[in-house]
Amino acid sequence: GIIRCAKDAEKAKWYKMGNGDYPLNHNRIRDIFEDSSHNLWIATDGSVHLYDYSRQQFTSLSIRDVSNSFNANWAYSIKEDSLGRLWVGAYLGGILVADKNEMLANKNITAIKAFNTTNGLPNNYINGIVKSVDDAMWVLLYKGGLLARYNADNFSCKTIDFHALTNNYPSYIIADKMAGVWVGYQGGLAKLSNDGTLIKKIEFGVRNPIVILSITQ
Repeated sequence: GIIRCAKDAEKAKWYKMGNGDYPLNHNRIRDIFEDSSHNLWIATDGSVHLYDYSRQQFTSLSIRDVSNSFNANWAYSIKEDSLGRLWVGAYLGGILVADKNEMLANKNITAIKAFNTTNGLPNNYINGIVKSVDDAMWVLLYKGGLLARYNADNFSCKTIDFHALTNNYPSYIIADKMAGVWVGYQGGLAKLSNDGTLIKKIEFGVRNPIVILSITQ
């Protein structure tokens, strides 16, 4: 679940399955994201949830593509692009891009754009999404050692074979402030330029290589 701790002496609230006062659809929280308007979203194994500050409750949303073939029921990541749209990455569901205002107003949302194996995405297993400073949306895929880079203006996509570049499988991705991205893998880090070119690798050189699960700046 997820615990909200207030600044003052107010008792912390634990949102989880089975809690009648503070319920959630699922206890596995994959991502926590605050958008540019300070709305709080969480991606869970039981869909995307929006936090209502007035009620101090989470609302579950159903997000599907126009064909009703792909959904964000198993949400792993949620990020906002430069046009205020929310990109939701889902395991099995690919990427669903939704209008933020519609998501704030409705519980059942049809994505304005969906990316999956029917239209060029290498697979439908999304691990993470980040926005780089040049407004590109970078996608970390679970299988194949692949990344995808989307232009948020025209939705053009470039696939980057990270495994071919580094002989490693990516486990985490973060955008820096210089238009590049850093990708963690078992035993090290790699920095890529905004076009996906490998700039550098940093190997940790430990006997039992660790898997990078989080990076911050």
